[in-house]
Amino acid sequence: MKNFIENGEVLTLTPTAAVVGGAAVVLSNHIGVACSDITAGALGAVNVSGVYELAAETGVAFAIGDDLYWDTANSRLTKTTGTVKAGWAWAAKAADAAVAQVRL
Repeated sequence: MKNFIENGEVLTLTPTAAVVGGAAVVLSNHIGVACSDITAGALGAVNVSGVYELAAETGVAFAIGDDLYWDTANSRLTKTTGTVKAGWAWAAKAADAAVAQVRL
């Protein structure tokens, strides 16, 4: 196929601030997850597909398939509609759980 570029699973970028491996990275209106630590101003890899366990708001249960968003102020997943789409709940999360599985 002439117009194929890549599988689109990993995005290479240069963040302005340091990023810890496994942390969510806001990509305008979506998120990715850093493959490893990335130094500010250095080239690094960010996964943009797959399933990840990330911090999540407590007091709210997630059902499989719920749309999830990234709460940038509190660095956690939420069901509250926001501008940063995270993906969808890969597994159910009890209201008292502090982490959730998200399919980017």
